[in-house]
Amino acid sequence: MQDTGFLTITADPSGYGYRIKTMNGEKKKWIKNKVKDLPGDRIEELVELLRDQPVRILELIATAHFIYKDLEKKNRFSENTLISDLRALKPHFSEKEVKDAFRIMKGIEKRKNEQSSILI
Repeated sequence: MQDTGFLTITADPSGYGYRIKTMNGEKKKWIKNKVKDLPGDRIEELVELLRDQPVRILELIATAHFIYKDLEKKNRFSENTLISDLRALKPHFSEKEVKDAFRIMKGIEKRKNEQSSILI
C-alpha cells in the first residue's frame, strides 16, 4: 500500500512505534474518480477505529483475526474456542484484554460484512 501512495508509514520521532497516514488531497480525488472500490477508504476507516488503541490491544486484535480466519476455514469457529486459543497463544494478556480485543475484532468484521452486502 505504501508503494501505491495509499499509505505513508514513518517511524515515530519518539522512537516508539510508527505513524500511519492515508493519502489525501488531489491525488486521492484523482484516484477516486478512476477506481470504484478504493482500498484507501477502508484503510481510513480502520485507522479511525484503531487509532487510540494501545499496541497491546492491536497485537491481540491481529492475533484474534488470524485465529478467527483459521477456525472459520476449518469450520470450527466459536467465540469460546477463539478466546481459548488466543489465551493459549498470548498467556501474558488478561482475560479482559482478550475479550476486549475480540469485541473490537467482531465490530470490524461486522462493518466489513455490512459494507460487502451494500456493494453486492
